[in-house]
Amino acid sequence: MLKWIVWLALVAAAIFLWRSRRNALPFRLAAATNALLAEHYLAAHDLALLSPFSKALADQVCDMCRASRFPNATDALIAEQFNKRDRFTQLNVIAMALHHGGVAPPLPWEFWRPARNPFVAKRDRGSISAVSVRLHRDHGVKIEIGETRLRLIDGRVMNS
Repeated sequence: MLKWIVWLALVAAAIFLWRSRRNALPFRLAAATNALLAEHYLAAHDLALLSPFSKALADQVCDMCRASRFPNATDALIAEQFNKRDRFTQLNVIAMALHHGGVAPPLPWEFWRPARNPFVAKRDRGSISAVSVRLHRDHGVKIEIGETRLRLIDGRVMNS
């Protein structure tokens, strides 16, 4: 009897692990797509200190954070959390802010992928590579995610 219980527990654990890995792949592809599209979007805009785009983008990030998860968060707290993250995660936050603000992705027939919490997006080189190849094949653009973090400072999003 004990053998059967142990065997059933192992099967249940294997099924749980298989399902959690299977569900993680779409999230990784969604995060990679959002990051690459946001990177392409930012490349076409000025993130200088006095840029109106930089200010509007920071406002969209703060608005999205308050609307989705942190209704009482101050701009300083949002900036602190944003600045702690790597560029990949920051791009996912920006993608969700653009989506929240009604801004379409820069490439035709593309859309921002839904994310439960863009602050937990993790860089996965395989997913980024797969999405990058697809975007190059479908749209003829080569997009690479930069290594330097973005900074949300004084109500503006800037390159480090």
